Amino acid sequence: MQNGTIKVESELGKGSVFIVEIPYDIADVKTIHRVSDSGLIDLNSNFKAIKILLVEDNLMNQRVIGLFLSEWGIDYDIADNGGIAIQLLASNSYDLVLMDIQMPEMDGYTSTAYIREEMKLQIPIIAMTAHAMAGEREKALSHGMNEYISKPIREADLFLLISRFVPLFSRKKSNTTLTEPKIENHNPTDTGEILIDYNFLMESSKGKKDYLKSMLELFLQQSAKEMQSIQQAMHNNDFDAVAKTAHALKSTVGYVGLEKSIRPILDEIENQAKENPDPDSLNMLIAKLKALMKQAILKIETEAMPLVN
Repeated sequence: MQNGTIKVESELGKGSVFIVEIPYDIADVKTIHRVSDSGLIDLNSNFKAIKILLVEDNLMNQRVIGLFLSEWGIDYDIADNGGIAIQLLASNSYDLVLMDIQMPEMDGYTSTAYIREEMKLQIPIIAMTAHAMAGEREKALSHGMNEYISKPIREADLFLLISRFVPLFSRKKSNTTLTEPKIENHNPTDTGEILIDYNFLMESSKGKKDYLKSMLELFLQQSAKEMQSIQQAMHNNDFDAVAKTAHALKSTVGYVGLEKSIRPILDEIENQAKENPDPDSLNMLIAKLKALMKQAILKIETEAMPLVN
């Protein structure tokens, strides 16, 4: 993250503390915004009674972000697309919107334009996308959003962003008890091409064994459906659907620690399907993706699942 580091310190029964270090050049004093006293982020802080609208169609994103918000004492509603989000905003009061960019029916950019221009709402809107390309933040800001965060969402990044727009109520510790699966010392670096990032699994699940198990099970279900969808879209030469499904798969693999192993080929498929859709080349890439996903599923079933059962 911005050439910096994030370090986690967890203590059973007390919670987790993340230490974020980000290098910056010396800036004019007018441009400096105070984030914290020492760079120490207490993720057990409680927000005041606020409500957030989570606009997201991916079930894995909904679960992970919902877990974070619940742990911070934040009430939230979920909208599966921009149209539903607009309906909820018309009849409810929210303090902030977490807005996915790529959704069916009405995407994040179109939704934000309607919220700003037709509804005249100045509610803070944070864009969420699996795109990690240069210029994505600027594009989000130019469409009326207030900030941008890339998927898979990391807890410390989201915490800092929400803190910029919503004041913290207190620094009191929550009563959350973490049940840590014994995976922190598991080292899969010598097990082949597909590697599971177990540190990220611990972070995204907040050490909750049952929750992590449900996420792994959801991955097995959702990845199978999305692989079937991308192959069917390719069979139909529906390159737009190929690109959208590849984009959705980024979150699916990201939240189970497979981003580094699988994301590069998903980026390649999505970009080629959008910019230069060559059927032969795409078929080769999807065949490679299919082989990688087969390895990944086997690894989840044989390595990760036994650790949480």
